[in-house]
Amino acid sequence: MAYAEEVALAQEMITDFGVLVTVRTITPGTYDPVADTDTGAVTSTFTAYGVKLPMLNRPELRDLFAINGTGLLSDHSILLIPALTSAGAALPFVPGPGDLVVFGTYVAGTPSPSWWKIDSLSPLEPDMTPIMYTVLMTKGAGDLLNF
Repeated sequence: MAYAEEVALAQEMITDFGVLVTVRTITPGTYDPVADTDTGAVTSTFTAYGVKLPMLNRPELRDLFAINGTGLLSDHSILLIPALTSAGAALPFVPGPGDLVVFGTYVAGTPSPSWWKIDSLSPLEPDMTPIMYTVLMTKGAGDLLNF
């Protein structure tokens, strides 16, 4: 069964009711012991629409995620992002734990007072067709200048 209509519907609804978010991942470099060289880390970003939901007062979501067995804290939120970017293309990478999220379009070299770290991600992907992702995030502290 094809899920193109569901992907399009998720994209449309999250675009209509969400805000732009920028997601960043860092892929570590590799070391070549023969040449004694390091390729260096590569930073990748994409912009998509997302809907941020509070964790508090949502008991149906509390059992969905666990953080080191300590439960949920007030500085956690849920982010729903579609499997497509704001331009309608497939995401260049699937976000994962440790990746960062900034609300709005990030401008290089400017401080970002609202950033979040991804703790976990749950895909909605019937028949292995990604429709959207439910992301558990922890609020970052301080300005994030070098996103």
